[in-house]
Amino acid sequence: MKKTGFTLVELLAVIFIISLISTLAFVTVEKKGEQFKDISYKKFEDMIITSAKEHISSNYNIDNTLKSGKKVTISFEDLVNSNKLDSKNLQNPKTNNKIDISASNVTISYVDYKYNYVVNIVDIQSDN
Repeated sequence: MKKTGFTLVELLAVIFIISLISTLAFVTVEKKGEQFKDISYKKFEDMIITSAKEHISSNYNIDNTLKSGKKVTISFEDLVNSNKLDSKNLQNPKTNNKIDISASNVTISYVDYKYNYVVNIVDIQSDN
């Protein structure tokens, strides 16, 4: 009489292998998601810096202040009011929270004939 089918040990081994593969796949997908958020955040910062550059180029006094060695801080609200930044659906790519445009800003300095930009993003805390 031939027995067909799998033993309990064989079934447990297959279940273990499948769970191991699925765990590795989940970790890989999670890392890719974090990398995507980091890339999105960097592109968002680049967009803010571009808006700040446009704001500086249209305001001669800011450029003179920077070249005199002082730092200048421009709020997102100033960028929105000067039509350099669109306030619709401004969200932090890392947290998906809306951004507080009055508290968020770009600090600009001019050192060694080069502009340096530091973007400070403040989220509006959701009640969720």
